[in-house]
Amino acid sequence: MFKRTALVAAALVGFVGIVAAQPAQPSAPRPKKHDYDITPEAGAWCICVTSYFENFEPPAGRDFYPQELEQLFAHSRARTLAIDFVSVLRRDYRLPAYMFNKGDDERTKEEARFEQERKQQEELYRKMGAELPPRRYRKRLAHIQDQYMVLLGGYPDQDAARRDLNNIRKLKEPPKEFMHRLQAAVDVNDQRKATDGGYLNPFQTAMVVPNPTGPKLKPPTIDPEELAKGLTMMNSNNPFNLLKHQGKWTLVVKMYRVPANVVGKDGENKMVGPDGKIQKAQAVNAEKMYEAIAKQAEQLAAIMRSPQLNFDAYVLHTHNSSLVTVGIFDNENDHRLAPLQARLATLRLDPEQLMSPPMAMPVPKAK
Repeated sequence: MFKRTALVAAALVGFVGIVAAQPAQPSAPRPKKHDYDITPEAGAWCICVTSYFENFEPPAGRDFYPQELEQLFAHSRARTLAIDFVSVLRRDYRLPAYMFNKGDDERTKEEARFEQERKQQEELYRKMGAELPPRRYRKRLAHIQDQYMVLLGGYPDQDAARRDLNNIRKLKEPPKEFMHRLQAAVDVNDQRKATDGGYLNPFQTAMVVPNPTGPKLKPPTIDPEELAKGLTMMNSNNPFNLLKHQGKWTLVVKMYRVPANVVGKDGENKMVGPDGKIQKAQAVNAEKMYEAIAKQAEQLAAIMRSPQLNFDAYVLHTHNSSLVTVGIFDNENDHRLAPLQARLATLRLDPEQLMSPPMAMPVPKAK
């Protein structure tokens, strides 16, 4: 115990020397508020037309000076574009346009996190009986991004914004200075050459979003009874139905996920496959995909129940995955759980890749 305490105290002393040597650094500055900044009075929902961002890297060998960084924020290209575009939307399109400094919001969260860490560090000093370091923390500003969203406000609910989105996407494109440039490339004689590219009309890619300054939206509540009934229905024909057993815990050895569609950086539709890897999207019937995933899980459970392996395997089908589990336990501290977990961690069933180690999971309730 003494040895561990001495090591921690030595580390704290070293940390004191490092902190004391650093000059003071105030919180990340914020640009002066603008009349175009969105407020909660602009409605609960908005249409995000576009966003602009600019990265700031500190000068070589030092951090930003406070006044230097404040000036960069106040005159950043992202801020200038947002202000000018909002002016155009209000003047030429007669739209209730606003802007929101998302970068400022992210920096505020980061400062709050850093302040929490500082308080925890001071509390550690107090517990160790060590002298508190001078309150001259400096946060290393290695990378800062200024990001502005251009928004259309005035929508009381999501449906109203979604209806108007169809009209917004039909608007005439704005001046090119407010559009993002698209750069393409082609292969010519086995050499890749850039083309002239084009510009992306922001109206055509606009999307409905909550007002970032409004109250946080609560997720829709899920009725536990309806959820339980849904699980029962999905597992009605499951020959290894986990829900038929009264145990409270089990070990998950394999999860088969239903592929989820995503949009790649290149704008191409992709999907996250059952193995978690992103691949090119394929036109697949959703019902057949669910059936294929369920069949894989049930086949693996049958293999694990074979006389050669003799594991007590089960399957649970959910709305986005099928789980293969082993064992039924009274609680997460059941004395049988850890030995089985260790045994399963060494199991190899090529080409299947099992969880190593298996994950303990409470058995859901079903009706």
